[in-house]
Amino acid sequence: MIVALKFLHILIAVWFIAGLVGRGVILRFASREQNVERIGGLLEASGFFERFMVIPGWSAVLAAGLLLAWLAGYPLLGSLVGHGPNWVLAAIVIWLSTLPWVPLVFLPRAERFSAALEESRKVGRVTPALITAFGDRLVRAGHVYEYVAVIVLVYFMVAKPF
Repeated sequence: MIVALKFLHILIAVWFIAGLVGRGVILRFASREQNVERIGGLLEASGFFERFMVIPGWSAVLAAGLLLAWLAGYPLLGSLVGHGPNWVLAAIVIWLSTLPWVPLVFLPRAERFSAALEESRKVGRVTPALITAFGDRLVRAGHVYEYVAVIVLVYFMVAKPF
């Protein structure tokens, strides 16, 4: 049972990471595109990765990981409850720390991005507002944070360092 769940947890993590990478690559191509219609098509593709891999993958990998830790006997609170490894607690904290980026950065900036894209579509060319929206440093920082968090978490899962 535990081996099967561990395998499922890994598959879900791969699915989630593939979604992050796919979304990132497509957004990178879209940000360099000069044709507004092609940008729209690329954004539809990145939206697919977001809706069908990143969003559900985030929740699914967390649920599978929590269930796996519980079944394997790892205390979720580590030494806070008196015994056990702390890497599970650290992994949970890091994973959950990616969540606030959604309501605090990604959703508000998505509204601005949509407005800039709509303006570009109306005028038929890439506008300075769209270029600015693509280059949003806070959104980029959030995406880098997601990548770093995932790399650290994969390390925790493999090395179980503390």
